[in-house]
Amino acid sequence: MKHLIISTILSFMLASVNYSYALDIQQGEWMVKSEAGITHICITSELVSSYKNTVKGTVTKVNHKNDAKRASMGDYTSIIMENTSDHRIEDITINKPDSSNHVVIDLAKMSDTQLQLTITSESKSAEKTTHENHQGIETFVSSTCSEKTRLK
Repeated sequence: MKHLIISTILSFMLASVNYSYALDIQQGEWMVKSEAGITHICITSELVSSYKNTVKGTVTKVNHKNDAKRASMGDYTSIIMENTSDHRIEDITINKPDSSNHVVIDLAKMSDTQLQLTITSESKSAEKTTHENHQGIETFVSSTCSEKTRLK
């Protein structure tokens, strides 16, 4: 479950990265190592460029209600709370018809090849509310991305 949540959050981050991510990092393959396991992600030159162009206070809203294929993803709102070249905090809310998620992603640059990742989440449904905290280290692996990490 923890691995699924981290993968989902990273997917949302990457899907919305054109307008909601601003940490100064290098392009290539990064490995996220946490208590939930290991995940590899690809940071492209386009993503790096958009990271650098996002400012504190940027609000991004995505509504999938009119898109039958993506309606189950719910409505997505992202707010950049902190945005410097070495520290970024993003507050994300995802509202679905039967549940909601609130996630805070805190990335702190430790070096050019390592980031400290902290994810705090709250998930609510009709049946229950769950709180989770995840910490991990993102480590730069290679300036080129492996095939499995590239976004389709």
